[in-house]
Amino acid sequence: MFHEYRRTWKQKTAKRLQPLSPGQCRVHETGIKMICEYLLKDGRRLGTLRVSSIDTAFADDLFEKLLYKSVDGEKVERRTTVNHAMTTARGAWNTISRAHPHLFAPKNPFEKMGLQSTSRETPHANFEELAAFRATAIELGYPSLATGVLIGWEWLQRKAHIFIRFMAEHYRSESRPNHVYVINYKTSTGSWEPLFDKKGLAALSSANRRARRHESIAADGRPDAATRWKQSALERQGRNADSSRAHFEEDQPRACVPS
Repeated sequence: MFHEYRRTWKQKTAKRLQPLSPGQCRVHETGIKMICEYLLKDGRRLGTLRVSSIDTAFADDLFEKLLYKSVDGEKVERRTTVNHAMTTARGAWNTISRAHPHLFAPKNPFEKMGLQSTSRETPHANFEELAAFRATAIELGYPSLATGVLIGWEWLQRKAHIFIRFMAEHYRSESRPNHVYVINYKTSTGSWEPLFDKKGLAALSSANRRARRHESIAADGRPDAATRWKQSALERQGRNADSSRAHFEEDQPRACVPS
């Protein structure tokens, strides 16, 4: 089932307008490995079972068995990872059963499992942390990485769009010298966005301008350049991380952000 499911990842389907991204494929592969490599009581791998032998009770029991792993003798919950694995199995069953209905039970055992996500809030970086990261990346000789994180911050793009799909001709091409091609991370569709407003002024936020100044200071050859810039920036602004983010959002040019 999973082998056939993999073949659909690079295809457009009725429910998916674009092929899966490399990140989505990795998540699916992690779930597939977790399920298929699970050892049954008789020593067989779960991946060797026929799909017709899997029912809802089996799926629920599998979830409970996979939910915890042993780390240094202690049981550690991995709910998010197991949730993804069950979601992968559900999607594979729904997709492949349509092409081979005679091999599958009518009811998908991985549906309506009542999966619950954790309540942990994902931590967000602030602009000062972004600036510090960029300074360090430049000092270590990774200017492209420094540019990449700024693109992600300014244009809300995913890493696959920045480092794989973003091309040189997407930025101020000969046919569109005043535009940049921005990919919407939700739909994976792109549009040309203006770099300048109607008055001809650069449509850059104050955060972007500060980042450019930061880059020039960090490149002045002094080993403490990044530290000096960060300290002076904090002294000038006198804001905490939350107000810094709010200030950035107020300055953010709507023309450069995909809707």
